[in-house]
Amino acid sequence: TQAMFITESLHDIKELIKALGGNKNTILSFAGFGDLLLTATSIKSRNFRFGKMIGENNPKELIEEFKNNTTIEGLYTLKSIYKLLDNKKVNITIINLIYDIIFNDNCLALLLILIRLLPCLILYFFILLSHLTSSSHG
Repeated sequence: TQAMFITESLHDIKELIKALGGNKNTILSFAGFGDLLLTATSIKSRNFRFGKMIGENNPKELIEEFKNNTTIEGLYTLKSIYKLLDNKKVNITIINLIYDIIFNDNCLALLLILIRLLPCLILYFFILLSHLTSSSHG
């Protein structure tokens, strides 16, 4: 599932770059894909740890303590991108949803992200189930 999320992220970032007038292939550079890969896979990444805390539904106090004592670059980036897109009247749904989760404490937005990813998750489940079934017969 990690590869699926990274692939979805690459697509969304390309759309974001394109919407802002940049070269969408920038995401394929070390600064683009390399940074995304590190952020999405390493527990050493503060952004990763913050997202994991939210995704695991940690107590709000623990999340606030982490935010207050840790530099989370993604929070500043999210605020900036959200405002920039709003000023340019560009709608990137995933940015709006994440902003609502982080800054407006909107659990419905989290549900909408899961619904967006549901087809991929179902596909993954059936691939896994197929693999387990074939493994048990072999």
